[in-house]
Amino acid sequence: MSTAIERPQIFWLRDTLWNLYGDFKSQLFDGHGLRLDEWKRQERATLVKSGAGRTIYRVRLPELDLYVKHFRVTTAFNLVHQVFRQGRAEKEFHLARLLKESGISTIEPVALGERWRNGVLFESYLLSEAIPNGLTLYELIECFIRPGRLDFPPELRIQFAEQIGRLAATIHESGIEHRDLHEKNIIVQKQSSEQYRFFILDLHELKIHRPLNWEKAIKDLARMGRYFTLRTSTIDRYRFFRSYALARGIPMSQLRALSRDVEDQTMASRADFWRRRDIRPQRKNPRVTEYQAPGAKAYALQDIPEETVRKLMSDSEGPFRDSVVHWWKIGRGTRVAEVELPTIRRGQTLIYKQYLFKGWHESAAAVARENQATRSWKYGGSLLLRELPTPRPLVLIHRMRCGLPHTSYLLTERVPNSQTITQYLERHLRDLEPPESRHILLGVLEKAAKLLRKLHERGVSHRDLKASNVLASTGEDLADPDLWLIDLDGVQTWLEVPERHRVQNLARFYVSFHHRPWLTRTDCLRFLKLYLGRHFKRERWRSLWEQVRSHAERKIARNLRRGRSVV
Repeated sequence: MSTAIERPQIFWLRDTLWNLYGDFKSQLFDGHGLRLDEWKRQERATLVKSGAGRTIYRVRLPELDLYVKHFRVTTAFNLVHQVFRQGRAEKEFHLARLLKESGISTIEPVALGERWRNGVLFESYLLSEAIPNGLTLYELIECFIRPGRLDFPPELRIQFAEQIGRLAATIHESGIEHRDLHEKNIIVQKQSSEQYRFFILDLHELKIHRPLNWEKAIKDLARMGRYFTLRTSTIDRYRFFRSYALARGIPMSQLRALSRDVEDQTMASRADFWRRRDIRPQRKNPRVTEYQAPGAKAYALQDIPEETVRKLMSDSEGPFRDSVVHWWKIGRGTRVAEVELPTIRRGQTLIYKQYLFKGWHESAAAVARENQATRSWKYGGSLLLRELPTPRPLVLIHRMRCGLPHTSYLLTERVPNSQTITQYLERHLRDLEPPESRHILLGVLEKAAKLLRKLHERGVSHRDLKASNVLASTGEDLADPDLWLIDLDGVQTWLEVPERHRVQNLARFYVSFHHRPWLTRTDCLRFLKLYLGRHFKRERWRSLWEQVRSHAERKIARNLRRGRSVV
């Protein structure tokens, strides 16, 4: 339904001033104002997103499907901003109309409401029509294309890259800098078997300029490209930029150099985005809930029932006492068990780990730096953000004494049908004849090398990257198992992993295999070649191999001298 009436109806309802486009007044309002509370009671309003200053609802009415954005003033800074500048709802309302005039598909505003108190804007509402049969680009890719629920042939892949490139060019040529143009702010509407239309959402961060210069355009393109670096090939991104350049009249002689600039800027922007997420305090993470209780503090994912978290806080030993399926480790520093907690994951077992503090000095040190449990919790999220395989951390609990943690517990998902990578290889190489066993060995080494390359390319190092901290889960092809990283308290994140940390990680992984009779020097060099990928050069791999071998020999000698296990 299109809001065809150009002149809005302007009226007050109590202390809220409304601008309404379309003949929807009786459907949207009663004598008290917007019918939002009524829609909630009738379960017509579904919560889409909630944050400190903004809540979004999807409302389905008999003849109208719309989104309601509710903006609130939550800080003194917001209050001052509202006094001197227009509210976020008003800004997005007018920008949507400006974009439509520029020929850019976007939301269709239905109503704008502003609640005033003593001349100051405290709350505002933006109502817009839902886009029929629309999916965010993220939903389309993650829910339909990647799982294979939608046929996505190469021709359509090329069409998407070129069409999104032209869309970005139109936005920039119109003088619009979106500043938050990512996969969840682009709606895709299928119009026929081969035709798709793209809409732009979330306009409150948008800025208007003259046609964007290259400095501003490349920053906007880099922000837009972060997600797609993990979903598309280099040639896909080149097609996107070629379409963008043609639409903006960029000379073809500059195309290759500028596309490399965009690629480099995108990778730098992605690394910076990940890094900022890594250092964000847990209390500001919208996916995590913080709990406090006498003698305990906890963090849990939002889908974990509060009652279960509270029970674990009050009786942290309960899972070890009542729910153990299998003990994996009982040591001086940690206890690890496989447990059943049906209130969290019915039909699945989980891993419950306790970190034992060795004395008051470890508790005191937790004030200045993160302890092992906190690092494992934090970096589990960091690896998942980078789409690196690791079991999802679910709950972190600190038992407190005098305001300091004296022991910690971490609950994570469990990788089914898994064992350490060396156990996996020993088991299958022992049972199979040489031609088939060699095929499995080379396949697993290739998977491991590519996993380490991804780890380092995405700004992550793992100083305890031994074979027992890499799990292999059996699939249909024994030479192609899924690999998972565990025990993440040795993880560190970087904008770019330093060379010495790359060498240390590779050496630590090599040490776990150095005495295995089935691993040859040729296998090690093949692993290194796969790890280097497109950066493989003769002088490069020789230098790296010498560094790794030297570091590994020192590690082996040090462990033997101290009476520690070498693997």
